[in-house]
Amino acid sequence: MRSSSEIVSFGVPEEPLSYVRGSVPSRERQRAVACKIMLCLFAMLTAAQAQAPLAPAPGAAISGREILAGSGTLSSGVAIQYKTLAVGPGGLSDSIGGGFRIDQDTLYRILVDRAGRLYLGYQLAVATGPSTGAYSVSIEPVTGIEDLLRRFAPDVVLKPAPPPKCPEPQVVREGDTIALDLMTSPDGRQKITDTIRILRETSAEVTTRDTPVTFKSTVNLVSVPVVVRDSQGRTVGNLEKDDFQLLDGGKPQIVSRFSLEKAPGAAAPNLPDRFVAYLFDDLHLGYPDDKTYDWGIRDMEQARDAAWRHIGASLRPNERAALYTTSGLVGVDFTADRDRLHKALLAIRAVGSSKKDPKIMSFWVADQIQNKNNLALLGSGNFGPGTSALRTFTDTDADYLTRRSASAALEYWNKDTRSALEALDAVIGKLSTMPGQRSIVLVSPGFLVLADSVEWETRIIDRAIRASVVVSALDVKGVPARLDPAIAADERAVMAELAAGTGGRFVENSNDLERGYELAAGSPENMYILGFVPQNLKLDGRYHPLKVTLRNSSGLTVEARRGYYSSRYADNPAEQAKRQIEEAFFSTQDIRDLPVAVETQFFKTGGDEATVDVLAKVDVKQLHFRREGGRNRNDVTVVSGLFDRDGNYMFGTQKVLEMRLKDETLETRLSSGIAVRTSFKVKPGSYTVRTVVRDSEGQSLAALSAAMEIP
Repeated sequence: MRSSSEIVSFGVPEEPLSYVRGSVPSRERQRAVACKIMLCLFAMLTAAQAQAPLAPAPGAAISGREILAGSGTLSSGVAIQYKTLAVGPGGLSDSIGGGFRIDQDTLYRILVDRAGRLYLGYQLAVATGPSTGAYSVSIEPVTGIEDLLRRFAPDVVLKPAPPPKCPEPQVVREGDTIALDLMTSPDGRQKITDTIRILRETSAEVTTRDTPVTFKSTVNLVSVPVVVRDSQGRTVGNLEKDDFQLLDGGKPQIVSRFSLEKAPGAAAPNLPDRFVAYLFDDLHLGYPDDKTYDWGIRDMEQARDAAWRHIGASLRPNERAALYTTSGLVGVDFTADRDRLHKALLAIRAVGSSKKDPKIMSFWVADQIQNKNNLALLGSGNFGPGTSALRTFTDTDADYLTRRSASAALEYWNKDTRSALEALDAVIGKLSTMPGQRSIVLVSPGFLVLADSVEWETRIIDRAIRASVVVSALDVKGVPARLDPAIAADERAVMAELAAGTGGRFVENSNDLERGYELAAGSPENMYILGFVPQNLKLDGRYHPLKVTLRNSSGLTVEARRGYYSSRYADNPAEQAKRQIEEAFFSTQDIRDLPVAVETQFFKTGGDEATVDVLAKVDVKQLHFRREGGRNRNDVTVVSGLFDRDGNYMFGTQKVLEMRLKDETLETRLSSGIAVRTSFKVKPGSYTVRTVVRDSEGQSLAALSAAMEIP
């Protein structure tokens, strides 16, 4: 019986194949290649029957220059290692291409000789044998791979060798290495050999399970985006952590995390890395709050026209724009198609102007009477729409009926506020899946946010910060000279808070809307992120006011979020890990804290369909393991997904590799690492593949992107 270190070589001496570079090989040469494979398989049959290996002798190793190597686990749990070696000196290996692929219980192999213009393909299937440690191995030719061959030799017309006749499946032992001599150089000095080693079943040590990709997170660390500007409005980027003071409820806090984020440089060709969503608040355009202001429709038209001029002139190849409305009546997802954006802009209407009803009290007046208890306004008789008939009642009855009318008006108008916040929240959610810099421009005349929605607004700011979404706002009413100053201040407050809380910019008091779009859509060149863990934080959901100042603020202004609500429950390690993976997955930054290599390839399966394979190879020996029950434990999470050419997230798959490795396995059997494969069915087009790998013990990450064009 052969030992686990033994190599079984399947091959016989052959006449060297002579290749003429640049010419099509003769039919005799093609037959020679086919015969070589057939003879290899015949030798395998002979060796198995004789229960003795062919040369090299037992225990010997095949030495040569490694061209390709890898490993993987079949669906049955059988682990295999595969290598392609160039044995002996020569130049044949310089023209060799191809690859391996594992699918279920089969190893697929494609070998291409670009110089000789030949290709070979075989598939090796492994099944459990008649006894422990024995495996049934069969080899068959692979056909129908013309599309794949173009990947390895795009400018060469390749001819297949005649398919070999393969013997019946044969039995090999655990640890045996199958050696297949595939090609020989014209001078006979160099030989291309595949070696495939059958290892033990590893199902008890390594298991892979698929889990749905669902991202949701909570946070105890409070992040505070801060933008500092000089007297000219330019951002300042040379400050240090000690230059800032952070107060939570008036109490100084320790800044435990400090970073300076700068606007990104140029992206890789054909990869969008900046996404701007324009959210038009059509629900409040033309809103009847201020009876002295009746230019809502004109504001809408001017904002719409200025937006088109801005987008048409500023949209760069690496940018994508989206357009949404708070009513939900108009919407275009992220695209570079200016015509689609223009048509959507022309479809926007001032929905708020259609709500002017003399029977209903205005939102602002109703809020002043019902919530602010504005007795001066209540006693003046200036109640706005819907209250003129109350002058015929006594003061007591009029007050009662006025408050009742105010309550009904609040319920009526507050639906639009909640719809606007809901739309903003949804756009942040959409942006959080875009792989790059993320910005929102809220185009609005402003709107009131009642006390019952303030916490929701703050939670939206929290979500934007976690998703690295900057929210800016543009006030379409322009200069306030023609507005009631009290109403204008109350309605603009929400836009100022959203911008300050996320590091954005609030553009107001300007009739130059095109310049306003330029300022609002542009991300700050410098933004500081101050992170702190609140001292003695209670999980009670209460509001905490924040204040950020500079120790030396001469000539500088600070824009920062104004507060946050504490969580009602504690964060946990699983949610922290999920958040870490989510942030890395929807980023464009490459992270290489783990020893991971990612390979991608595609196979055309029809005229309008292809399979994309993503192979993440983890160098297991460099991971940290925890001893548990005599095994080495670590769980590796692999998330792979696709984005379309406009950066829109399409779909993804999460696999968890649960490793409970024996010492022997870790020390001797995983030198090539472990590979995790994910496949997607797609249509032809341009895609970005994003892969994130995280290990549970070291809590480290690798995140890599690759562009893919499928014709």
